[in-house]
Amino acid sequence: MNKRKVKEIIKFDIEKNIQNKWFVILNIVLFISVLLMTNWGNITKFLDDHGIDLLSMKEVTIQVLDEENLIYNSLTEKYKDYEKIKFEKVDKNEYSKDNVPKDEVVLLEIKRDEKSIISSKIVSKEGIDDQIYTIIYDEIKEVRSRVFAEKNNINLDELNILNEEPNIERELLGVDAENSETKQAVKMVSIVLVYMILIFILSNIANTIAQEKVSKSIEYVLTSVTAKEYLIAKVLGVTLTILIQVLYTFIYYMIGNMISSLFVAKTTGEVVLNTFANVDTSIISYCLVMAGYLIFTVFLTALIQAALSSKTTSIAEAGNTTMLLMSVVIILYFASIALITPYNKVTFIMYIISCLPLVSTFFVPAMMIIGQATLLQVIISFIVLIVTVPLIFNLCAKHFKNGILDYTTSKKKKGLLKNRKEKKELTLKEKQEYDLHLVKTRKYAFAIGMGLIIFVFLETVCSFILGIALPSVLNSKLNVNTIMILSTAIISIIAMGITAVFINMYSDYKKEETKLTGKKIFEYTFIGITLIGILQVVLSYIYSKLGMDYNVLESFEVLPGAGILDKVIYFIGIAIVPAIFEELLFRKAILNYSKRFGKLFAVVFSALIFGLIHMNLSQGIFAFILGIIFAIIAIKTNSIKITMLLHFLNNGYAALKVIFDGSKLVTGILDNIVLAFVVVGVIILLKNLPKLKNLNKEDFKINKDCKLLIKNYTFIISIILVVVMFAVTETSLRI
Repeated sequence: MNKRKVKEIIKFDIEKNIQNKWFVILNIVLFISVLLMTNWGNITKFLDDHGIDLLSMKEVTIQVLDEENLIYNSLTEKYKDYEKIKFEKVDKNEYSKDNVPKDEVVLLEIKRDEKSIISSKIVSKEGIDDQIYTIIYDEIKEVRSRVFAEKNNINLDELNILNEEPNIERELLGVDAENSETKQAVKMVSIVLVYMILIFILSNIANTIAQEKVSKSIEYVLTSVTAKEYLIAKVLGVTLTILIQVLYTFIYYMIGNMISSLFVAKTTGEVVLNTFANVDTSIISYCLVMAGYLIFTVFLTALIQAALSSKTTSIAEAGNTTMLLMSVVIILYFASIALITPYNKVTFIMYIISCLPLVSTFFVPAMMIIGQATLLQVIISFIVLIVTVPLIFNLCAKHFKNGILDYTTSKKKKGLLKNRKEKKELTLKEKQEYDLHLVKTRKYAFAIGMGLIIFVFLETVCSFILGIALPSVLNSKLNVNTIMILSTAIISIIAMGITAVFINMYSDYKKEETKLTGKKIFEYTFIGITLIGILQVVLSYIYSKLGMDYNVLESFEVLPGAGILDKVIYFIGIAIVPAIFEELLFRKAILNYSKRFGKLFAVVFSALIFGLIHMNLSQGIFAFILGIIFAIIAIKTNSIKITMLLHFLNNGYAALKVIFDGSKLVTGILDNIVLAFVVVGVIILLKNLPKLKNLNKEDFKINKDCKLLIKNYTFIISIILVVVMFAVTETSLRI
């Protein structure tokens, strides 16, 4: 190891951090804060002695409405020496929203009550000082006890004893419970300090490495030292900087403590310094052991943080890796507080878990301070922690170098390379190509994932708001079902419209200029109607055999006696709104953006999401297959105009069947029209079957970049969200 170079890097990092103006500002603020905390009592005494009133409460007038004189006399007598509180007896409560009391006025109204003995009310402009409330509360409790004792002829002193908290003495023979409250406080403070130190160290390392990686300065450094040497130098540099900060803080405390002793010396005539002479030896042992664990844990987590930060591409992304490690620390922090107390028994499993690296830092000292840790446990946990450090160091050093220089030797990441079987470092051109594809894939995954989350969020919020607002406004004008249809239509417009706009913001899809001839429109429209008709018949038969009551509009109906307005809203909500906004979202936004992974992927994925969004199995299967048909037509025509028309015709037919359910003439005409369309469509379909031989094989290829989608957290969580909602809705419909 090149020790001289390592020392130079450590020295440079420490000097750079300490001389940073923000480090200086932080320490000035910290110094002043420590001085104030250590001398707070002296400061308040000095202010009081010189008549300076900065922190005490303002003067308050308590007006007492007490017709039976239950509390007024005792209040005035007990608090007569309080200069800030004045009492005033009143005959009535004159305050209301139109006549609000002043800031410094509080009204207390009190009287007897048969049910609760005493009835009381406090009236003020806003919230009142806690000290004032405590005075009033305590006095009301005393009055209530006195009135109850008089009413039931009970001795008041005996009643007060009865109202006191029971005194239960606990003797724990198996643990060291002496000074348990002090020990618990020391444990909590020390764990918080460990947590704060880890935050500072990990965030500092993340920012430092990310900055150097972005600026490319780190690559220059690695030409003179190895990755291992640089890694250990950076970790030690940042760690020592934090330790220097801890040393500064200790010095600030010493200065504050000595200044405090000078104030005390003025009044007592002798200098008294706070020392550790009278501190419990178990607390001192705890602090020393905690310090030992902390040193190795800081180094261990710093190594992991450095390796994670080297894999990032920006400072913001490096900050996210810090949050990952800190989440683990937070979990361990709360676990140690909740599980390890003098009143809980430590199980054998907890002893085993406490020996694990990082866990031992929080668990073992906590067990030790209450006498539940064993010497063997401490030794084993220390050995495991110490042995883990070099193992993690070697592992992190390898990933650190690869991350810093953007090397990769993973076969899975060579989907863009011609030589997938050989492990080799990427060339500059191949790396740039891979990075470009990776960025675009992440962008797509985020846009689709966040789009689905936005869609669900907007649907939920709008459903809640409109579920309250519309019935209260339209109950007298429309029936319940019509209001529900109107609400669904508005929700679809908002949720699907905004989601489509969001996804299109990220999409880099460029529409190809394709002119739709009248013949094309005619052919695709009738072929589409035919396929939808066949699908309806086939699924109806399958559903009837499986016991699934298939009905696209099973949740909606037009109530008997519904007016023209109800029917118009029903038709718009079922036929027009979905035809426009579902096509804009699924066939324009999602389908077009998904073409980057191949047309087959785009068709299947957009159809799958289209099916899941319908939130139940019978509609979901139909919507999935329908989504495939619509997606193919949209790709072939490079337009959503025909799919909008087909969507409208499909939903419109179903809506008209419901609206004219009682008219056999109208429904018969509709069925005959559809039958005629299907016949024409079958003829056109048969005529175009020979063209299927000329299908482009490239359309069936899927870009392997789509495998990277499963590595995007937003995309994964959005799919889980939609699938779970689908399952919950389907289950609720079946109950």
